[in-house]
Amino acid sequence: MKKKKERSVIPTFRELLEDMKPMSFGQKVDHLWTYYKEYLLIAAFVAVLLVMTVTSFLNSTKEVLLRGMMVNITITQEGYDYLTEDYFEKIGGQEGTQLVEMDYANFADLADPTNSEDNYSASLKLMARVSGGLLDYALVDQMAFEFYLTQGVYGKLSTLFTQQELEEMGERVIYAMQEEDDERWPVAIDITQTDFIQDAVGEDQKVYFVLSGNQPNLEACRGIWNHIHAWEKKQ
Repeated sequence: MKKKKERSVIPTFRELLEDMKPMSFGQKVDHLWTYYKEYLLIAAFVAVLLVMTVTSFLNSTKEVLLRGMMVNITITQEGYDYLTEDYFEKIGGQEGTQLVEMDYANFADLADPTNSEDNYSASLKLMARVSGGLLDYALVDQMAFEFYLTQGVYGKLSTLFTQQELEEMGERVIYAMQEEDDERWPVAIDITQTDFIQDAVGEDQKVYFVLSGNQPNLEACRGIWNHIHAWEKKQ
């Protein structure tokens, strides 16, 4: 008697297609996310990291003076230009051989099953940049800040600011706690009330300034911090 071939724990692509054949599109998405979420996240992370690496290679002929990123931030064109072109000109960047990067990512509720894959892929963008050493600082909204806080991607702001400066900023400084040693360290600064954010983003969106946890260019980060605070308030 011929022994029936056992099916593997992880189905082949053909078996997966056969299983999902009678399902609606929504049911297929829910099925994939419920049973194969870990594999989808790993694949998405690898894909994002690959894109970052290719982009970095294409720009390898140019010296990157500053690498920034905005997550879930809606900014005016003038505000975007101020963080990129205006800052590049201010620090004397050389056209053709140097550049200032500003990437962006947007994602919604990660618990939403209808857009879970797109949201997670977008959320991985910042983590991939930090992992590859391709980020110096970021501007993030409340949801993104809380999400990334659990991912261990932020750098300590005490490497950028003195203790006196942090104390002078008072409650604008957000602290995190290391579970293993109960160390309290500065992880973000609320810049919502700065003139730049008020004019370029608006009053309805919380914005935090955070530092990459992997080899940020501290001199450049200090420069963009000062540049943000040098914005002239619109009348």
